[in-house]
Amino acid sequence: MLYSFKKLLPFIGFLLPISIDAERLNTHKTSIDLPSAHLNVYFDSPFSETNKAKLMQWLRVSSEAITTLYGSFPVEQVDVHLYHMDKANEPVPWGEVWKNGQYRVNFQVNPNFSLDRFVADWTASHEFSHLLHPYPGLGNAWFGEGLASYYQNILRVRQHSLNETQAWQKLLEGFQRGEAQAKYNKVTLLQASQNMHSNGSYQHVYWGGAAYFLAVDIRLRKTTKGQESLDTAWYKFRQCCLSDNKTWPAKKLIEKLDQLTGTSVFSEEYDKNLPSRIFPDYRHSFKQLNIEIIKNRVQIIKGASPESRLRYRLLTANQIK
Repeated sequence: MLYSFKKLLPFIGFLLPISIDAERLNTHKTSIDLPSAHLNVYFDSPFSETNKAKLMQWLRVSSEAITTLYGSFPVEQVDVHLYHMDKANEPVPWGEVWKNGQYRVNFQVNPNFSLDRFVADWTASHEFSHLLHPYPGLGNAWFGEGLASYYQNILRVRQHSLNETQAWQKLLEGFQRGEAQAKYNKVTLLQASQNMHSNGSYQHVYWGGAAYFLAVDIRLRKTTKGQESLDTAWYKFRQCCLSDNKTWPAKKLIEKLDQLTGTSVFSEEYDKNLPSRIFPDYRHSFKQLNIEIIKNRVQIIKGASPESRLRYRLLTANQIK
């Protein structure tokens, strides 16, 4: 099952070789062991030994980032396939996740970039975040892509691949792109998601979804006095319900996450944001974290305030038991 992708349209011609059974290719296989997980890494194109070592280090850093969410990787085993694309103008121009009886993540990579550029790239953190939940059904890209767009920044701060200011600035810039597209298209977030490919509303969908999850994360932490968060919700979902070949419609996922956290936060934020033509209020979310926006730049207010403590906890790695 094709699940998630990055910058698909310019690289649509590369879907065919990726769909071929790996056993028929001249592949080199190695592995990465993580807490409660095993990554099988396949080099499905020719790579030098130096580049293989660099790419393995990048994958380890990126996969370890998601373990900061609740102490372990989301799934016990995943196959990661790497394809050489040396004409790309960035380290990782494209990625996708498959969930169809097994977990598989495909990446197009340009190994000519440095390790630092690979580690700074967001694609792997984004794609690995898709492993937190089942496929949410057609028309619900706002859910999976929004969650991944939110976590690709938060988790990289926890892994020290980004600093705090960089992460909030990247979120702000994403929200601004999404808001601008929402104002232009004049459709609800749900409508944008249902017609994302036909109307090209990727910014609205990805970053509207990310703004939804930021609001959810803040409300969960405040409502439960820190006992629940977006992180604990996914930890509990992993314990009870995660499966690689089962579709959960987004509304069903939201109902389950409310049940697991003992709140109605997921549903209430859905009812407020998904049917609305107004982009989710990320400015209010930032205000609750002592983050000001001045001339399109984030200004983080330091100090021992409840808002600053909340922001600190949101960016702190968890070891949920």
